[in-house]
Amino acid sequence: MIKKFWMIVMLMCGVGAGCAQVLRVGDLVTMQDGTQGIVYYLNPDGSGGWVVALFDASLADCRWGTSSNVPDLADQNPPYEQELLLDTAGYANTQKIRAHYNDDLPYAAGMVDFEHGWVLPSPAQLQMLYAQLPFVSPALVAVGGRDLSDYPYWSSAEADDNLAWALFFGGGYAGFLYKESKYSTYRVRAVRSFTYPLYLWNTKEGSSSIVVMPNQTTDYSVAVRTGYASVASAETTIATKPSFDTIVAETACDSYTWNGVTYTQSGVHTVHYSAANGCDSAVTLMLTVNHPPEISTSTITAPGCPGDSVTLQATANPVFTLPVVAIGDILCTDGTIEKPAAFLNSGKTAMGVVFQVDCSGQHGWAVHLHDQGLEVIWGGCNLEIPNAPVCMYNNLAIKDTSGYLNTAAIRAVDGASVFPAAYAVDFLHGWYLPADGQLHALFAEFVNVNASLQMVGGTPFPIPQEDEYFNYWSSSVSDLNYAWFLDCSGGAGRTYRQYTGRVRAVRSF
Repeated sequence: MIKKFWMIVMLMCGVGAGCAQVLRVGDLVTMQDGTQGIVYYLNPDGSGGWVVALFDASLADCRWGTSSNVPDLADQNPPYEQELLLDTAGYANTQKIRAHYNDDLPYAAGMVDFEHGWVLPSPAQLQMLYAQLPFVSPALVAVGGRDLSDYPYWSSAEADDNLAWALFFGGGYAGFLYKESKYSTYRVRAVRSFTYPLYLWNTKEGSSSIVVMPNQTTDYSVAVRTGYASVASAETTIATKPSFDTIVAETACDSYTWNGVTYTQSGVHTVHYSAANGCDSAVTLMLTVNHPPEISTSTITAPGCPGDSVTLQATANPVFTLPVVAIGDILCTDGTIEKPAAFLNSGKTAMGVVFQVDCSGQHGWAVHLHDQGLEVIWGGCNLEIPNAPVCMYNNLAIKDTSGYLNTAAIRAVDGASVFPAAYAVDFLHGWYLPADGQLHALFAEFVNVNASLQMVGGTPFPIPQEDEYFNYWSSSVSDLNYAWFLDCSGGAGRTYRQYTGRVRAVRSF
């Protein structure tokens, strides 16, 4: 009879166990079920965020569904896609779609691992993911995942019985949400939310409790992220008693009696028995002697037998502290950053609103409170701009986040009469014309940014009505005659440098 020995090892993890760098956009996170994702959004309140899966949910393109209306899923058919940024309900949308189709066909929402929390992203979740491509794409590739920059991907929003929304991550329509036939075949990339604590064992498992069956004395450790800026760790050693595996080599004529059994055929014969220490052991005939394993010092006072089950349990409480800097925070003229709730009583003067936080968790980009021009031409044509990257296509322009260097390069070529957009900003005091990638990051946060702009007396970005267009210039160059812009109705494009557009400066902090 095989004896099994179970132990519960409590690894108490707390904030005081040590702090590490903040969780960042682009970091790899292991979820409770062992699946992994790249962080692309962090909640401003510090409670968690969203991750994107490392691979597409389907190896082949799939359709959204059939020509039928999904009950309780609101038809979203606004004239301008900015209104779609209000939809962040990927989980609820996916749940409704799956209930409607009842797993009868390989549709988009049916491709995601919904049972483990992965969902078909909403339009806002897709747009925010697209805006973070400059940070997420390298992170995906670095861990062996698949980049997102070349394909259209389905969202979980439908427009009507026949159409659903997809976002193009590459090609000439990159950055745009489009209504497409539900029978069209596009890709699916799942996202999921996460909350703290997050666990990661040295066995690569992400659950709070793991079961191990060590065959020898083994060290185990776990790192627990209790909050966006707090990491605790603990470790233990599981010691095992030795088993006694004895090997006997013998030669006999006709027959050989061993351990009460008479053998007449050559071969290898093993007898299992329980040793004096209670562990399952064996004696093997026809092999050489095998030495028992060495016992090392252990934190476990009652060692188990080799191969016995041991449960390790890590216990930690989440720490919901506000991020040092979050989207929507107020950049003040004294260089400090205040939370919106604290700003009103701070007595400070606002000069910008945070719309992006970099990997440090303390630095990023802020947008100016007001436009610097409403009808400004970008600049002269047939003029090369040395030291500025040339972005011929959308999937290249979205990766351009070098607004400061671009603005410096443009201004180095000629003066305000030739390049009005780059000179409309207060470059000497740190403000610059944002690059295309920075504009996309700003667009994805219009809802949060506009709320803060209104609170501090700034000018919110306009929501277009029918036949209205509000284009904002970027500092990204397309070629000798074209530059990139962002349209407040959604998406971006390149247009003739002599056309007019708006200018809104940003700055790094």
